[in-house]
Formats: sequence, C-alpha cells, structure tokens
Amino acid sequence: MFYPLLTAVVMLGVGIGALRLNFWRPINQAVATVCFLSVLIFSAQLVAKHQGALYLIDRTSNPLPWIRLKFALIGLLSPLMVWVCYYLVSGRYSSRRDLLIKLSPWIILSGFLFWFPFTHGFKPDDSLPGNIQQGPLYYLYFLPMLAGQLAVCISAIIVAPHLSGVRKLEFRFITIALGYLSLVAVLAETIYATWPDLPGIHPLTRFFSYIVYLVFAVSAWSVTSRRVYHSGQVVLSIMERVIVIGLVGLIAAFLLRLLSGKEESPFVTATIIGAAFLLLGYADDKLRGWLKLKAEHKTAATVAELHQAATAELHPDRLIRRFEPILRSFADCSFVEILTEHGEKYTGRTTELPISLLREADFLRDGWASTAALSRMSDGTDATTLQRFLAQAKLDVIVAPRWTTREPTLIVGFGARESNLPYTHPEIRLLRELANVAESLFTRAKLSLQAQQAEQLASIGRLGVKVLHELRNPMATLKSFSQLLPEKIDDKTFLGDFAEIVPKEAERVESLAQQLLDLSRPRTYNFQRADLHKIIEETATMWKPRADEGGIKLATKLNAASSELVIDADAIRQVLINLLKNASEAVMRREGYREIKIRTRDEAGRVVIEVEDNGPGLPPEIQTRLFEAFTSNGKPSGVGLGLAICHEIVRAHGGSIGADLTREHGALLRISLPISM
Repeated sequence: MFYPLLTAVVMLGVGIGALRLNFWRPINQAVATVCFLSVLIFSAQLVAKHQGALYLIDRTSNPLPWIRLKFALIGLLSPLMVWVCYYLVSGRYSSRRDLLIKLSPWIILSGFLFWFPFTHGFKPDDSLPGNIQQGPLYYLYFLPMLAGQLAVCISAIIVAPHLSGVRKLEFRFITIALGYLSLVAVLAETIYATWPDLPGIHPLTRFFSYIVYLVFAVSAWSVTSRRVYHSGQVVLSIMERVIVIGLVGLIAAFLLRLLSGKEESPFVTATIIGAAFLLLGYADDKLRGWLKLKAEHKTAATVAELHQAATAELHPDRLIRRFEPILRSFADCSFVEILTEHGEKYTGRTTELPISLLREADFLRDGWASTAALSRMSDGTDATTLQRFLAQAKLDVIVAPRWTTREPTLIVGFGARESNLPYTHPEIRLLRELANVAESLFTRAKLSLQAQQAEQLASIGRLGVKVLHELRNPMATLKSFSQLLPEKIDDKTFLGDFAEIVPKEAERVESLAQQLLDLSRPRTYNFQRADLHKIIEETATMWKPRADEGGIKLATKLNAASSELVIDADAIRQVLINLLKNASEAVMRREGYREIKIRTRDEAGRVVIEVEDNGPGLPPEIQTRLFEAFTSNGKPSGVGLGLAICHEIVRAHGGSIGADLTREHGALLRISLPISM
C-alpha cells in the first residue's frame, strides 16, 4: 500500500502546484485534472485493497464497487485526458469550439469506457477475492484504450518535427509520459487481462503503471512550473541513475550472497555496502560524463575565458563588452547584453531596465526570469510588464548572479537560442554561475580602477612640491631673459644666448608638463597576443642610428622560448624606448667602449627582459626610489618620470620591473612578464 499512497500524494501535490501557479492556463487545468483523477484512482485502489482484506476476514465487506470505480476513472483518463493534453500542448486547434470538435470522438469513447466497469458484463457481481471473474466487456475495455494510445503516439511522431521553442519541449514531455510509456502500460495490462497466468506479467504491469505516473509527475512539473527542462536530458538522467543503481545493487547483492555462506560478519557486510556506495558515486560520475549530462567542462572553459578577458582588459566598461561574446558563445544564442547598475536602473548598450520593475516582478528574489516562465505564471500586471519588456528587448531570459542578497551590480540578458529552444532550468542555473563570475571580475575591475585613480591623485598631490621645484629653474631662466631683453636688445651675444637657452628651457617645461600628464592620466591598454621578440627587434632597429651616433654597440640576445604574450605592443615598446634612452644617456657619460645589451629568457612561466649597460651604474642614494616620479641620476635632460611610467605599464601587464643592485659597475634593469595573463 506504500507505493499507491506515495504516488497519490505526489500527484496531489503536482496538481495543486499547477493550479496555484496559473489557474486560468488551459494546460495547467488539464494537468491538474489528470493529477486529481490519478489521486481518485489510487484512492479507489487503496479502498478496494482494504475492503478485499476485510472480506477475507469477515466476508461482509465488498471491494467490487471500488474496483469498478477505479476502472471507470481510468477510462476517463485514457484516452480522453491524454488527447486533451496532446491538443493543448501542441496547439493543434484554432478555438475552444474546434478543440471540442476534435475531442468529440474521444469524449464519446471515454464515456463508454467509464460506463463499462459498472455493468455485469465487465465483472460479475460475485467476482470477489477467491473467486475473481472477468466478463466479456473486461477484455473489450482495453482494446479502444490501446487504440487511443497508439493513435496519440503516431500523431506525436508526425506533429513533433513541426513544433519549436518551449512548446516543443512541453510536447516531448507529454508524449513520453502520456504517449509512449502509457502505450506500453496499457499493452501490459491488455496482456495481463488476456493471459493472467503468464509468468512475471502481474509485477510488470504494476511496475509500468507506477513508472507512467512518476514520469507524468516530472512532465507535469516541467510543463506547468516556471522551470523549463529538456525532456531528453531528464529521461536520460533517470535512465542513467536506474542503470547505475541496478548494476551496483546486483554486484553488492552477489557479493553478500557469496560471502554470507562463508562468514557471517557485520564488518564484511558494512564493508561491501560502503564499497557499493563508493562504486555508485564513481560509476554515476563516469557515466554522466560519457552521456554528456555534465556541463562542468564547458562551464570551466568559459570561466577561464572570462578570467583571461579580465586580465587583458582593465577598464570595467570595456571589460563588459568583452564578456558578452564569451557568454553568447556559451549559450549559443543570437546576442548577449550585460546591463550594469546606474542609480535606479540597469543600462546596457541598447537597453534600459528600471529596478522597480524587477522588484515588482520578484526577479530579485528568484534571480532570473524568462519569457517561457513568465508565460506560465498568473496574468498579473508585474509579470506581464516584465514579459513585455523582454519581448521588446528581444531577450529570452535575464539572470542575476547567484548567492546575492542585494541588488546585483549587473544582470545578463540572453537573446533567442540558435535552435529556437527555450533555456532550461539547469542551463539557467549555469548562466547564473557565469554571471556570478562576470560580476566578481567586473567589481574587481571597478575597485582596481578606483584604487588606481585614488593613487594617481595622491601621487599628484605628493608631487606638487617637486613639480614646483622642477619648474622653478626653467621659469627663473625665462624670467631673467625676459627682464634683460629690453636692455640688451642690441647685444648680439645676449641674443645668441637667448635664442639657444630660451627654447631649451621652454621645451623642458613642456616636457615636464607632458610627462606629468602621462603619469596622471588613466592609461588605456589594448591587450592582444603579440610576439615580444619582434617588438624588441623593431625597437632596437629604430634605436640603432642614435646608438651608432654616440658610438654605442647595441646587441640583442633573445633566448626566451615563449615569446607570444598577451600584451599592449605600443606600451611595451614605450617601456623599451625609455630603458634604451636611460641606458644611452648613462653610457655617454663614460669614455671608451660603450655597450647596451638586450636579453630575454624563460623563468617559471614568465619571460624576463634584461637591459644592461656598461655605464657608471646606479648611485646608492637613488636605488631605493628608482621607480618613483622625479627620481633622476643627474641627467642633463629629463625630469625623472620615465621609469615611473615604465613601472605603471609593467604592473598593468601583471609583471614586475626592478634593478640589479649587486653590481659595482653598469646598470641592469630586469622586466618580468607572465606568459599567460
């Protein structure tokens, strides 16, 4: 009695749930009717069993009326309600009148099937436990039911290819539960009615009857709930679990029987059961992977792509645009639009969504909404408004990051699938996980940009005094010349000095202003895969004429095996030019042989660039602040911002820059860049 009672409770819950979600939706009403009829069928079956047991004890109870009621309700359920669900889900009718006309043959047939069990020709009045008899109508009862189920299956095969979208998924569920499986169950009942003594036929009929109701419960939940499922994956998942549990159970039972004859030990039994559970988990994981029921591999690859994009693009707004094609490829949809929070609305490239609409439609509670799910809900104003918005924006589903208890910083909208199929609930769960990753990376980029801007503002404040000091000398020179000019307008020596010094000092002021702007302005990077060795060779070739002019030997030794890096080629070229400029100015302060070397090598997943010169080296007083702004080695030109800019660029690439402070002569600056960002 346990299984009929459990099945009745499940069907009752599904029926109530279908009506609660959307009472006025026809398919919800049909599904609820099937569920409630099933509850009545199992209730009649339970009462009949109870009355039959009492009859065997006191001969006063009569289970026959309840048996008649059970078969009468089954006659209503099949084929009439099967065809009702078929037409409602497939949409193969134009109006309620057209639906009634198409159902009229099945209404008449179900009326006869409902009437048959109450006749003497179905079961004689003395058909009681111990003297079970069947009338001629009992055998006739199953034939039209079998014909109706067969007709449903044939029609489903013809109609299914012409359906699309959520209707196609719902139709698959209904035809699996109320079509193919019900056909097998009715066929088994027909065989049992004809040959009741056939070995194993009675347990087989009971098994199929419970399977039909179980699959229908899953189907009803998928067709009426807000969660959309893919019928093939659900059935395949159920079959996979049944196969794994069955095989592991057989192995465990065989081992228990084999060892129980030799040694009766609780330890042996516990060991076998424990090993069976381990084998069950292992086999389930492997088989689900083989059947492609796991999406972890594709999800992990997409997460890696999102992280790579976040490393390559540091600006949050441009990072969002990089995320969109990655998510579109994962979802296999027409387009993806990420909307970020701006005040009381979320904005994207072409779409604006008020937060108030999301609050009213319970989106922030559920974390997702889809056109398929909203169409199944009650026709409330909030749900309808959000559904209209999704239709206007051409979005099939919008998702928020998972595990959020507040309004998220972004939501992700997905367009229609290339296959025109709706997004299933397991897929939406994965999309929310990816949205969670995207939000984390986006938030990190925003915080990083804010920290960078704050650091730049603080640096500008600290450098204010140094800027004034650096400007004082050229401005004093310009002031002196401007004051002396009226007096010495005819002094050719003065005019010669004026023509030589004033432009240099003005150029120095301009250079200082430009370098200060370069340091304070938020730099944008265009990260792409590029050949580092090619950039070094091009920069060395460009610098060689200047080196030759100063009698400097410029040599390159590029030994790194991995020169393909994700970098901003122009930014790295600027770093190399700054280092070559500093090295050239250093070696020009010595007499004799002058040399600059550029080398590359591999080091623990990174590429190291070394720029070495044989100049006088780095004075101890500047070694600890070499990469701070306005740190200079007494050069005749420049204001000491070059290495600070180099440090900022290299850090943006996820790398580091430093100097070898152990050398007594010459200088060696070393840059380390990651091979994969």
